[in-house]
Amino acid sequence: NIKNREFLGKMSGLVRTAGLAQVRSYMRWQAVFSYAPMLDLRFEGELLRYNKELYGISVLPPRRRKCFFSVNGAMDMRTSKLFVDAAFPETSRQAALGMLREIRAEFNASLQHKDWMDPATRDKAVDKLHKMFLEVGHPSRWPPSTFDTYEAYGGIAGGYFDNCVATNAREVKTTLARLGKKVDKRRWGSSSATDVNSYYARKVNGIFIPAGIL
Repeated sequence: NIKNREFLGKMSGLVRTAGLAQVRSYMRWQAVFSYAPMLDLRFEGELLRYNKELYGISVLPPRRRKCFFSVNGAMDMRTSKLFVDAAFPETSRQAALGMLREIRAEFNASLQHKDWMDPATRDKAVDKLHKMFLEVGHPSRWPPSTFDTYEAYGGIAGGYFDNCVATNAREVKTTLARLGKKVDKRRWGSSSATDVNSYYARKVNGIFIPAGIL
């Protein structure tokens, strides 16, 4: 969804005013800044120096942490499935769903006694509450990317940088393929089952609670 149309309307004028040389410089900087963590310590060291000046960050994260977030970011549903299979049985998921349904039932009961709500508003609130879906632990339907092989990424080979480029390209291709298609309201988006986080998605009226937080 386009959140700020006014910005996009003025973007072309801004690009023309800046000129080609400035735009190229900006795009070059974005490429270097985005890919520096995927290159050797010469580049990562410069990025660390930049972050120290800007944010006060003076130490690189441990290698194991970088490896985890790199793999989880590139193949989030694949790693989610591995985590769920190893640490989150279906009984735990059903128990969490049961608690959420009880909470919803109690909330529904409380709506019936809100004096400040007129009948029409109450009916809409109850309808929205009943239509609210619950995604608990992991996606109720695992997406195709969960079962992707390396061939789906063009046959990953070479060094770490090459692998990152391949997985990024795959993500762009997958995102573009969704254009013009019906929105999958239950799609987990940037979340994965390993996340220690939960949220209510108001645009789709759904609650997402990853296994990682349970």
